[in-house]
Amino acid sequence: MENPSQRCLAVLKPGDIFRDWLVEILGTNIDNDKCDVEVYRLNPASHTVCRYDFSGEAFSVVGKFYSEAIGWKNNGDPNNLLMHEFHALKRLRGIIDVPKAIAIRNDFNCVLVTEYIDGDSFYRSLETEIDLYNHLTKLARLFRSLHENTKTNFYHKDEEFANFHRVLDGLHVNRVTRDNYNRILGDWWHSAILDQPHGCMIHNDTSPANYRIMNNGRIYMLDLESFQENANFVRDLGTIAAEIKRFFICYKGCKERAEQYIGHFLWNYAINEDEFLRITRMLPFFMSLNHFVSANMSYNAIQRDFLLKEANSCLNAIYSKNMLKKIR
Repeated sequence: MENPSQRCLAVLKPGDIFRDWLVEILGTNIDNDKCDVEVYRLNPASHTVCRYDFSGEAFSVVGKFYSEAIGWKNNGDPNNLLMHEFHALKRLRGIIDVPKAIAIRNDFNCVLVTEYIDGDSFYRSLETEIDLYNHLTKLARLFRSLHENTKTNFYHKDEEFANFHRVLDGLHVNRVTRDNYNRILGDWWHSAILDQPHGCMIHNDTSPANYRIMNNGRIYMLDLESFQENANFVRDLGTIAAEIKRFFICYKGCKERAEQYIGHFLWNYAINEDEFLRITRMLPFFMSLNHFVSANMSYNAIQRDFLLKEANSCLNAIYSKNMLKKIR
């Protein structure tokens, strides 16, 4: 589950180089350019991420340092990752609700500065189930806007499968198990279930913490460092579905409630019944992928075993009677 703690690390005084740069780039947003700046660590995160709170200003920004990777996500050129997310935020501003990109600077450990979005994470909605149906409806519309407004004439199905194999590489399973995974993936490939005439931009993020629900009900999408283009739109839907299922089974012991919420989310994304049925055919593949990704990230042996079991079940859904009938 999410660790929402924000631990105060330091207080920056006038004369601190980084603090003074922040005040400079924020310009008229800061009335008192001599104010102290409190620094809070935000967790969980793939890199060092801090909130900078300007004392007496009721104003905060976030700094994400790409040269300071944390945990499993420690590969990639920091500058490329920085520019990747910076351009994504610029591009999507006006299409969906994302934080405003304010500035970047390479010599400060490749930092990206954005506005701070102060809302409840989607985890909170899952925990309480208060207004969860409404939040899922809005999340579905958020994804619909993202996918529809970034549609391309190319869908890189080969990259979809290449990525799946990279995820499996990280599991370090025995040869027999890996050969079995390869065989099933081959059946998915040749079934044409995943074939699409168009690709689109996807968020491609596994954490419900990166969807923030504001008091006015608007939902912001955070952390776009992993976004992909020319991808299958169902990958985002599969990620949310897998996270809902994992949460309700692991923390609430109720598979049935997970399924009703997933169904509501997908129904509100689909434009008609035919698309809903197409999505449900593709969904197990991408739910399986998310479970494997989460298993790679898990340090808990019991939860990792659960995730691998769920991943196997989803991956083998291609052999179900209903799926075979649809293929034929």
